[in-house]
Order: sequence, then structure tokens, then C-alpha cells
Amino acid sequence: MLAIILLAANTNSLSHPAPPAEPGRMEICALIRTMPHFEDTDFVLELLDTNRQQIFEQLTKTRHNMERYDAEKVGWQNVIDSDGADDPKPGIWLLGALAIACE
Repeated sequence: MLAIILLAANTNSLSHPAPPAEPGRMEICALIRTMPHFEDTDFVLELLDTNRQQIFEQLTKTRHNMERYDAEKVGWQNVIDSDGADDPKPGIWLLGALAIACE
């Protein structure tokens, strides 16, 4: 009887494979490292005509905007990418990537 139960459980797990794990920090970073020239972050920043300080300042402004939107009870997620949002307007995908990379 135990053999039948184990066989049924094994067959059931084969017919319903586990979903693939969602990408995490390692997968996001591995993908980024395969982008052209991304093996040297400072070189990429130079190509993009920016630097670490400017990025930090833009992220700081974004955080302040998000805090203000939440304080105004509109929810930053509802306006962060909209035409009426204050600059900078990072894409929601970028905020998601940053959250994953920093988790």
C-alpha cells in the first residue's frame, strides 16, 4: 500500500512541475553584467553621461517624491510614471529592479 501511495505522489509531482523560481538579485545582476560594456560600471555611467553622484541625487529626489505622494494619499505607485508626476520619473521596471537588486 505504501508503494502505491509513493508512486501516486511521485507521478503527481511529475505531472505538475514546480514553477520556476522568480528572478532574484543574482539573476538580475547576472543579466546586467551581460549587457554591452556593463563589466565596468563607471564606463557605462560615462557612456550614459552621468555619474554615481547624479544617480544618487536622482534617487534621493525620487524618494522624496514618493514620500510626498504617499503623504498626499495618492500613493506613489499611482503617479510615479504619469505625465503629471514630478521629475525624475523612473520607470516602474527600474524601481522594481532596484528593489530586487537591494533585497
